Amino acid sequence: IPIHEDLHWSLVIICIPDKEDESGLTILHLDSLGLHPRDLIFSNIKRFLRDEWNYLNQDAPLLDLPISEKIWNDLPNSINEAEVQVPQQKNDFDCGLFVLFFITRFIEEAPLRLTLKDLGMIHKKWFKPNEASALRPKIWNKLIDLFRNSNQTD
Repeated sequence: IPIHEDLHWSLVIICIPDKEDESGLTILHLDSLGLHPRDLIFSNIKRFLRDEWNYLNQDAPLLDLPISEKIWNDLPNSINEAEVQVPQQKNDFDCGLFVLFFITRFIEEAPLRLTLKDLGMIHKKWFKPNEASALRPKIWNKLIDLFRNSNQTD
């Protein structure tokens, strides 16, 4: 979930464990400047998850739960917060690029069902900050290509 506040972007990832894992959901917050109020973000995400859980639980029983029934039945009390340290940007304007790079690296490297024991993969030296900043020319070139190709088909 991309978070935007006060001209800054950060990222929340909600990790859902395998049915066999009873550690509960884990919320990660990745902030390349450390500016966003982590406690408030965790609180808001937990409130959303609880509200969604209440809504889904009010009517019919759920047949195909992605998590264990034990965790589902006690979901409001089975949400972990994980503070992870991430590479920090070296300027005031690359936060959006860092969010995109966090997403890319997470998808490429994280196990399908990340658990608390897997959190060591995310750390301050996960990647070099200039790798995230290098997305700018890649995105620029992709946009130029898309623009040129769209003009040729019209």
